[in-house]
This record gives sequence, structure tokens and C-alpha cells, in this order.
Amino acid sequence: MGHSSNLTIKEAVQYFNRLLAAKNSASSIDYFNCFFKALTRMKNSNNHSAIVFSLFNRLGLAQTNRVLPSPDICTYSIFIDYCNRINRPGLGMIFFGRFIKDGQRANALLFTPLLKGLCSENKMSNAVAMVLDKMPKLGCTPVVISYNIVIDSLCKNDAVSKAFSLFEHMLSVGIKPDVVTYNSLINGLCMTGDIRRAEDQLQQMRARGYEPNIVTYSTLINGLCKNGEIEKAEELLHDMFSQGLQPDVVSYSTLINGLCKNGEIEKAEAEELLCGIFPQRLQPDIVTYSTLINSLCKNGEIEKAEELLRNMYSQVLQPDVVSYSTLINGMCKSGEIEKAEELLRDMFPQGLQPDIVTYSTLINSLCKNGEIEKAEELLHGMFSQGLQPDVMSYSTLINGLCKNGEIEKAEELLRDMFPQGLQPDMVTCSTLINGLCKNGEIEKAEELLRNMYSQGLQPDVMSYSTLINGLCKNGEIEKAQELLRDMFPQGLQPNVMTYSTLINGLCKNGEIEKAEELLRHMFSQGLQPDAVTYTTLVDGFCKKGLLDKAMEMLKCMVSKGTEPSVVTYNSVMDALCKKGEARKALVLLHIIKSRGKDPDVDTHNIPVDGHCKINELEKAQKLVDELVSKGILSNTVTCNIIVDALCKKGDADMAEKLLYHMLDKGVTPDQITYNSVINGYSKLGCWKDAIRVFKDMIGEGFQPSEVTYGSMMNDLRKQGQTKEAEKLLDLMVREGIKPGVVSYQFLLMGYTDEGNIDGVMNVLDRMQLNNVAPEYATYTSLIVAFAKNRMVDEAMCVLKRMKEEGVKADLSAYTPILKQLLKMGCVDDAKDLVNQAISKNND
Repeated sequence: MGHSSNLTIKEAVQYFNRLLAAKNSASSIDYFNCFFKALTRMKNSNNHSAIVFSLFNRLGLAQTNRVLPSPDICTYSIFIDYCNRINRPGLGMIFFGRFIKDGQRANALLFTPLLKGLCSENKMSNAVAMVLDKMPKLGCTPVVISYNIVIDSLCKNDAVSKAFSLFEHMLSVGIKPDVVTYNSLINGLCMTGDIRRAEDQLQQMRARGYEPNIVTYSTLINGLCKNGEIEKAEELLHDMFSQGLQPDVVSYSTLINGLCKNGEIEKAEAEELLCGIFPQRLQPDIVTYSTLINSLCKNGEIEKAEELLRNMYSQVLQPDVVSYSTLINGMCKSGEIEKAEELLRDMFPQGLQPDIVTYSTLINSLCKNGEIEKAEELLHGMFSQGLQPDVMSYSTLINGLCKNGEIEKAEELLRDMFPQGLQPDMVTCSTLINGLCKNGEIEKAEELLRNMYSQGLQPDVMSYSTLINGLCKNGEIEKAQELLRDMFPQGLQPNVMTYSTLINGLCKNGEIEKAEELLRHMFSQGLQPDAVTYTTLVDGFCKKGLLDKAMEMLKCMVSKGTEPSVVTYNSVMDALCKKGEARKALVLLHIIKSRGKDPDVDTHNIPVDGHCKINELEKAQKLVDELVSKGILSNTVTCNIIVDALCKKGDADMAEKLLYHMLDKGVTPDQITYNSVINGYSKLGCWKDAIRVFKDMIGEGFQPSEVTYGSMMNDLRKQGQTKEAEKLLDLMVREGIKPGVVSYQFLLMGYTDEGNIDGVMNVLDRMQLNNVAPEYATYTSLIVAFAKNRMVDEAMCVLKRMKEEGVKADLSAYTPILKQLLKMGCVDDAKDLVNQAISKNND
């Protein structure tokens, strides 16, 4: 049986039969023990254990027919150990019971596999009892290995105090510990983070004459590294040399891992560490390299990580899937997706099969990068490589598709999971529910939630909250409320986010009383609203004009220990200003500052705007000056507020000065700023100034909008300069801006006021030429204007044009002309027009 590993089980049985039949088989059990030892170490195959146990039983049966040696303590030890190796330690206890029944005397050799079996099943109290009680009762004194087995297992099972109790007992009965004992205790202390006691044990070990070995040092180095004490770990490595011990790969790898995790990547790459391994002909293993690659990637040093991967090949070390996956993950996180894809392709020629983690990492990054098609191709590529994508792979791609708005594809992918034997999890379904809601497909989202139950999935709070949010955004508040009520029978407790979502929906829908009622329900459920919940309600009350209620809610918020945010205060300040109470808003601003808040320029803009609206420009300017003096730069919004107020007050000159002052202070005016100043000058009739600012606006790179042109055209026509207004329309067209009905209407109104029917008709012709159809209201307003000015013929021309253009003229279009004809005493003309109107309407 010297080459038993090459034997088949059939050949082993044949060998056993020859051994039984041999004439000298009775002389010693040693032949059988050698056979059983070799047999139990053969590679397991079908029915291997059954055959092994049957041969043991055959040895016992053969004894009844002829003289054969009885199984001795060594035989039983072999079989008890075999039971442990096939993960059936309970059978080992049966063999032990048979041994005792045979009347044989046990020794420590027999108890060793028994203790290992108990420890493997985590039956620590039984293992301790065996050492302290059972072994002595059976006349067997435990030896150091007996204690070591149990001490080591106790330490690994986080029972270090019990391990030390057993250690003390061991010393008290005169059993001397060995290096293994101390190594186990030091490891246990390191695992619990008690590094100081671990260091003490190292000193005690030396004091008692035991020299630490490589395992001792490596264990303590690992503990120090995990505790972030890298310098001490390095000192311990140097101490190994001084003790004549050569650190092995594990020692170096442990320290390198510690350096990496502690962020000392440069030290980890230091030549004395990596190069220090090679002179001793120690080859850094894959774990060492993978650790370094991972650390470099986390540090964003992708090129160095790539170089290290290539270096592995130069050291005749084949990187594994973990090495590649680690680098691919690093590249993805650094946004180097193309490099990651290339590295994935490089794995195949090296005989490496990317695993699900590798693919999922890349699929996730491609989705985040918006490269959904590539992510889909990668998922399908997994099948061609014989890999079954897991739920995470599908969830990642479904999420990507949803974010990309490809909801139908996401739904299809969800359906594809079932034939693969995959059950979508909560994350997958919640992701799709969210996607459907964002896409406005609320009914499908509701259906998906219902289907989750039929698939054996219990929707969680997040699933319901997502759908409630979708319903609220879609204006289906009643359904959202119903869904909230449905959660309780399902054993689900809505959280703060769920309530806040619905409260927000109710507030936006103007149902502030119901929102307040829902807040009370939150309290009854033992939930404490957060700042978002309160702010939503405060804002809701403010928008409803219920300032007293808003202030009450603000006080409630503070009394409940929730600090209002600047956004909360902004809502109240804005409501006060709209009510004309800018002074109260200013008081609130001081309260914000007194509570240690740091209001930004947008918060200061609220009382600035408030003062402007009640024509307190000096106070508004004073606030702006305070901002600047405190180093808070006013922004474009601030200046626009003041500029607009100045223009409305008729002080366009000051508004223009402020505009250029903005430029000097590095605050860039926007189109609104220029429009305000231009409009201010236009209203004052200061056309040269308006045109100058208009040109400056274009010079600063702003394209005047139709609003800018329209405002100037309107003011020009009001001052009887319709021709000039039409020139602006021509400029507008040249600048590539297509005038709308409103712009043409300003010209029509101007020519009408001037009584210029030719001008009106020319404008209507231009509108027709540029495919801008005059509306019914355009024609009727022209008829009314001409009729009022006793220009009946002109009004009739417009009426005729209206009918020619196919716009139906009802009685209200005729009425202004009829009234004017009657006033002028033209009764016959009025009668003819009535008949004409009746005739046309009957048609």
C-alpha cells in the first residue's frame, strides 16, 4: 500500500481481502493499521466512506472465524480522525464508545481526534469537559496537544477568557505549554483587538524560555497592522532578523497588507519590503500582489497598479481572477472604462475566466457612464462564457436602463430573469418601480407592486415609499394616501421618508389641513419628523398665506429638538416679504444668525427684494452694503432685484450705474439685468440710452430675446413711434429671432392708434408671409380700436381681411362697428351690416 493514492477503491478492497487471507495476518495489527491509514487518506469517491466502514466491520467479523488481531488504539484513532475529515465527527464518538466497550485503555493519542471533532462542531463546553474531567476519569492525563487543541479553538471562537482559564489550569497541573500554546493565545488576543496583552504574552513567553517562531511574529504583526500600529509592526519584523529568524512570505505580505490598509502605499512599495523578499528566494504570492494592486487602485494610482500586474508575469507568477478583477474595479472607479474593458478581454488569452463579480463591476460602471448598450452586450456575453448572471448583475443593468429612460427594456430584462431560475429581489423591483414612476407609468408600477406578492416577495417600506412618491408627483394624492393605509395590514411601518413624501404631495396639492393631520399621525406612530418634513409644512402654510400657522410649526419644530435649516427660514421670510412685512423678515434674518446659522446671499436677497417691493430702496441698498462689508459677495439675483426696483421707480440712470458697478465687482449681469435697464429707459422715452445699453448687451455676448425687443417695441408704439418699432422688428429678424404674434401685435396696435390702415394691412401681410397666423383676438382688437376712433371704413377693412383669412367672424366682431354706425346716425348701414352678419352666421 506504499502507493495507495494511485489505487482505486476496488483495488484497495482486493488488497484487504489478500491481507485477511495471508498466513501472517494474525501476527500484528500493524499491517491493518497501515492499510486503514492509507485507505482513509485516499481521494473520496462514491460510497468511499461506506466501504471504509464496512472493511472495519469485516475485520471484526473475521475474528469470530479465525484468530485475527483486534483493532487497537491506533486503529480507532485512524477511524475517529477519518470521521472528522468527512465532516461526521459524531460517528467518531460512536467509535470511541466501541473502543471503551472493548475494554481498551485510552491515551492522549485517541483523545486528540475526539477533541478536534468536538471543536469542529463548536461544542466547546464538551471539549473543555473532556480535558478537565473525562480524560482523567478514564485514567488518561491530558498532554500539551490536548490543551492546545481546545485553547486554539476557544480563541478562534471569541472565548479568549475561557482559553486563559484553561491555560492557567494547564500550568497549575504541571503541564508545560509550548510555542503553539502561546501562538494560539496571542492570536486570540489579536483577534479581539487586545494588542497590549498580546505583546505581554510575547514577553512572558520569552521569560519562560520559549522562543517565538515565525508564526508568533506573523500573528502579532497582523494584529498590530489591523490596529493601525504599522511602525510597531515594522519594528517587530526587524526584531525577527535580530533573533535569527528569516521572515517568510506571510510575514511580508501581512505587513504590506497593513501598510496598504493604513494608506501608506508608498511604504508598501518600498524596495526594502518588496525587494527584501527576493534575495531570500521568497516569491511574493498572488495575495501580496493583489493587496498592493487594490491599495494602488484605491489611491487612484492605476498606472502603477497596471505595472505591478505586468511585474507578476516577469516574476513567473500567474495573476488570478482576483488580481484582474481588483484592477478592473479600480479602473472603473477612476472612470477608465475603456481600459477596464480591454483588461477584461486580456484575461481570456491568459486562460482566465472572469467571474460574475468581474462582469458585474464592469456592467455597473458602464451603466453609470451611460453606456447601456455595452452593458447589455456584456450581460449577454456572460452566457456565451458559460456564466449565469446573478440577481445583482440584472439589478445593476435594470437600474441603468431605468436611469436612461429605457423602461420597456428594463421590464423585458426583469421578465428574462424567471427562465434563468432567478428571483428578482427587493432592490430589483424597487428600482423598476422607481423607473416606472419617473417615466410617468404609474399604473405599471402599481401592477409590479401587486405582482411582487404573487412572486413570493414581500414589498418593503422603500418599495411603497417609491410608489407613493410617484403617485404624488402624478397628482394622484388619494391613491397615495390609500397606499399608505395599505402598508399597516402588511406589517409594514411607514418611515419618516414615507410620511414626508405624502405630506409634500398634499402641500403641493393645496391640502395643507390633511398634511397637518398626517403629521399628527406620525407622532401617534412614535415617529419624529425630520427637518424636511417640518420645512415642507412650513412652506405649505406660507404658500397658503397662513403665516401664523407657519410660525407655529416653526416653534413646534424647535420644541421637538429639530433645528430649522436656512431653507425653512427662507420660506417664512419670503412669505413675510410677499405680505409687505419686509421689516419682520429682517428680524427673522437676525434670528437665523443668532442661532449660529450662516445664511448665504440667496437668504439675504429675500429681505432685499421685500424692501424693494415696498419702495424702501435705501434699506435694500443698505442690506447689500452690509453683505459686501461682511465678505458676502452679492450675486446677479441681488443686483437684479435692485436694478428692477430702480427702473420701476423711474431711476434708470442709477440702475445703469449699478449694472456697470456689478461688472467692476466681478458679478456678471444676465439678460434679465439688461432687459430691466433697457425697459427702464424705454418707459422714460430715453431711446438713445436704451439703444446704447441694448448694444452693450450684445457686446457682452447676450442675445436679446423676443421679450427684450417686444418691451422696446411696445414703449415705442406707446409714444407714437411705430415706424421705429418696426425697424426693431426688422433687426430682430436679421438676428435670427422669429417674431411671434405678440411682437406683431405691438405694431398693429401702434398703427391702429395712428389710424394708419395701410400700416395695419402691411403688418398683416408680413405675418401671413412669415406663417404667423393672426388670432381671432388680434382682429377683434383692431376692429374695436378703429371703431372707437370713428374709423368705420378701416374697421370694415379689417373685418373683410379677417373673413378672407378664414377666421370666423361672429356677432361680437360686428358689434363695435354697429355701435359706432348707430352713434354716427348711419342706421341703414347698420341694418345692412346686421343682415350681413346674420347671413354669414347662418352659412
